Amino acid sequence: MKNNTYLALFFCCLSAWNNVSADTGLFDKAFKNGNSQIHGFITQGYTYTTDNNFFGESSDNGSFEFTELGINISGRLSERVFGSAQVISRTTGAFYDGKPDIDYAMLDFNAISNENWLGGIRVGRTKNPYGLYNDGRDAAVTRNGILLPQSIYFDKVRNLVMHSDGLQLYADISMDNADLYVQSAYGYAEMGVNVEHTYLARNFPGVLEERKPLSVTRFIYEHMGGLLRLGYTKALGDMEYEPGLFDPISAGQIDFDLDIFSLEYNHEHWSITAEYMQQDIDWQNLSVLHDNNDHVADGYYLQFTVRPEDKTEFFIRYDVSHTDRDD
Repeated sequence: MKNNTYLALFFCCLSAWNNVSADTGLFDKAFKNGNSQIHGFITQGYTYTTDNNFFGESSDNGSFEFTELGINISGRLSERVFGSAQVISRTTGAFYDGKPDIDYAMLDFNAISNENWLGGIRVGRTKNPYGLYNDGRDAAVTRNGILLPQSIYFDKVRNLVMHSDGLQLYADISMDNADLYVQSAYGYAEMGVNVEHTYLARNFPGVLEERKPLSVTRFIYEHMGGLLRLGYTKALGDMEYEPGLFDPISAGQIDFDLDIFSLEYNHEHWSITAEYMQQDIDWQNLSVLHDNNDHVADGYYLQFTVRPEDKTEFFIRYDVSHTDRDD
């Protein structure tokens, strides 16, 4: 069995999050109610690993190829309409070269809002409801660590997992001592060389595209204001490959069916988090090696976090992934 477990030491050298209220002037004109804000962040990291390289040549003397820059704006357009957008630049070894990208840009239409229900629809480029932490993975201060667990939140195909262009339905249901959050997104994700490398093992002359929109649905149950959090995520993807000139593989498609089971317990001074992912992948008509072939990839992590004081946090994590569970 191929085991991609590795020991890594990460230091976050700089992470700043500045909130600037803009209640007058230009943003009042853009957001007529005046409830607008600008947020920005910058993160510079250093990575050292004992064996496998991660974000640059990290197994030699370490790597500083981990930089994130972002700016976002948000505001209320009316009583039931909220708008937000963010542009981000990421430099992470060979994965991303610092080119600015739209992380999200959406309008949120709130249809229902009372003591027990909150529901509506988001339109545009929305964050996929994926696992416990995908919503806040864009900045170091909102992650459950300097890096999210790679067994679940794949940085090598971050754009495929992070967001999609389409619509998202959401409902928040309040009960006695508990809340249920339901989100379902349907839209086209960003494809690229990293996605092709992941699902085809290399970059072929052709193009890998989505055949159908990506579907992601998540349920999160929170007890006692987040003391206990239980989650389930289902993602369905359908991609097709169009061969290029002198291409060694033919036209075909790749389907995946992904499930994530999540659990988190939060005490005042410590937390335990665990998530398990299983992804069924099916290749059809691509080549002799891929034809009618399917396998199961899986991964999991267990994390223990200690907060001795308000502004200090330490954690230890065990993170395991298998590209083929039966290999």
